[in-house]
Amino acid sequence: MSLASEEGILKDAAAAAALYDVDVRTTLRADVTPEEGILLEIETSGADLVVLGVDRIQGETLNFGGVAAAILSKSKVSVLLIADGEANRKG
Repeated sequence: MSLASEEGILKDAAAAAALYDVDVRTTLRADVTPEEGILLEIETSGADLVVLGVDRIQGETLNFGGVAAAILSKSKVSVLLIADGEANRKG
């Protein structure tokens, strides 16, 4: 399995942070589900805030998807969701 695209995204994020003198540590976990990887990283890193980029899913209730819902319900630290405000149509 090639993770070149994912590694590139992480390098770009770290480079953008460096422009603003912000220290960033990235981790790529390919052997677990996204929510499991994020929750594991919260525990092992000692983070006190998790920032997730999300898409709002169109519907009657406020919905940012299963990964965001799992992190919100299981995280022991603060979670900040970032979205552009536009609702996306359901799958």
